[in-house]
Amino acid sequence: IIKNNAMKQIYWANLLHIYQPPDWDKAIIDKVVRESYLPFFQNLKKYPELKITLNICGSLTEQLHQHGHTAVLESIAELAERNQIDFTGSAKYHPILALIPAQEVERQIQLNYDCNRKFFGSAYRPKGFFIPEMCYSEKVAEIVEKLGYKWLVLDEISAQGTVGNTTFQRGYCLGQKSLKIVFRNRLISDLFFMDILKTPKIFFDAIEKSQRTKQYLITGFDGENLGHHNPKLLEIWFKLINTNSIKTLTYSELLSRYRNFDTVKPLPSSWASRESELKDNEPYYLWKNRKNAVHQKQWQLTNLAIKNIKTTPLSESSHQRARNMLDKAMSSDQYWWAAASPWWDTNIVAQAANKLLRVFRVLGVNKTTLRQATKIHDEIIDLIEQWQTSGEADRIRKDYLGTEDFTRVFGGQKVT
Repeated sequence: IIKNNAMKQIYWANLLHIYQPPDWDKAIIDKVVRESYLPFFQNLKKYPELKITLNICGSLTEQLHQHGHTAVLESIAELAERNQIDFTGSAKYHPILALIPAQEVERQIQLNYDCNRKFFGSAYRPKGFFIPEMCYSEKVAEIVEKLGYKWLVLDEISAQGTVGNTTFQRGYCLGQKSLKIVFRNRLISDLFFMDILKTPKIFFDAIEKSQRTKQYLITGFDGENLGHHNPKLLEIWFKLINTNSIKTLTYSELLSRYRNFDTVKPLPSSWASRESELKDNEPYYLWKNRKNAVHQKQWQLTNLAIKNIKTTPLSESSHQRARNMLDKAMSSDQYWWAAASPWWDTNIVAQAANKLLRVFRVLGVNKTTLRQATKIHDEIIDLIEQWQTSGEADRIRKDYLGTEDFTRVFGGQKVT
């Protein structure tokens, strides 16, 4: 245990979000298990007093099972049984819920619950909810509350459109509704995704400097940051969490400690939103940017597929096959890799467009609809090739990174 006598007791509520895209490369999943998931959860078992809040999307749960990583699943279930893990609900294939119809939102949430319940059994009892990418909208909040969840986590920018001004010493609730809101401290959370947190001292200095952690620290970030994206952070996280001035608690426990709850009306936003994007009315910039022609075409194809799955009469087996393909195709990744802000991968975008087009073929839509879908698909392929060869993607990427004063780390590599 590290002694940190200079700092008073801090209660740290720590949410980790773990996910891999559907039908992802087995070699990548194996690598993340080896570098992050397995050492993290097995190590957590050594410290019975440590608690976290965990979101695991069903897409990952299923693939861990398929690829034989039962040790990870068993460790998670055991930790949940020991009350060291407080699960959240989410959407199985990680779609941007704010951008899809309410019926699809409910379907993805139910698929996620059913999948995790199947693998974790009664240990999976989510009280709170994690919206993929924390992409908030009022519609999503209403559905989450209707389905019986008690709280949801959002980035602090959704409180008032700025970062650095939210207090974490009191609770928040949504208008007259009973749904509680937990805002994460973005500045401290993001230390776990930059190449900056090399010693525990840097972490405690950042807390002192921010002056916002009087008693409670609330963080939320990708669990893959610990060990996979940044190899050093796994060890540093366990050092921090074992400091004598830190006591961990789950989000649900944190909410039970608050005496006062302020009413809030969160803004549509994500955990990656910038203040300038919200002012420009671009709450989901990395997934649907009105100036990004690739995004516009991707959503045309996605929405056409959603419309046709509802209206095409089908035999049970082919409908189920098409339905499953579309569920997976709505994953947020294809839009994220088309943003060039800074993420850009023509293969991932092209494969996603191909998968969406296959949905129409399996549905057996009429020739007019198939022609329409094929035309949009071909426009996506042409656009990404054009962006790649002309240097447009690189220009957007450099412009985006040029406005940041920190270095990102992804898959163990610095992003430049």
